[in-house]
Amino acid sequence: MHLKTSGTSYLCGVEIVAAHDPELFSTIWDISRASYVEARASYQVSAHEDRTPTSLEGVDLLELIRSNDARQILHVGYGDSLNGRDASGASIHDRFLAVVAANQAQHTDVLAAHIGKHVSPFAAAPTR
Repeated sequence: MHLKTSGTSYLCGVEIVAAHDPELFSTIWDISRASYVEARASYQVSAHEDRTPTSLEGVDLLELIRSNDARQILHVGYGDSLNGRDASGASIHDRFLAVVAANQAQHTDVLAAHIGKHVSPFAAAPTR
């Protein structure tokens, strides 16, 4: 079994950011959405940015993150997002890590639940 987790672990962190720093999430979303057309060339994805909101006003961010199109857009936009700067010039990467670190227990719960659903089928497998 090979379980790739870096992209989905990042998305778990994005969930924490959405819950605790919606302004940072909005910046990440804008960058990811803007870079999607170019970034998707390196991935096998099916998301359409036209099925996602351009404005996040009134949008349930956790619901957005859980939608297939948004997850793919955020996933392939991680590099552009984390290498970017916010409106004040601060490193998005540094802000992202600070929010996740400040909410580490919640991040651990989100990550454990996500990875757990992928490995749980193997727990029931008979051993030889």
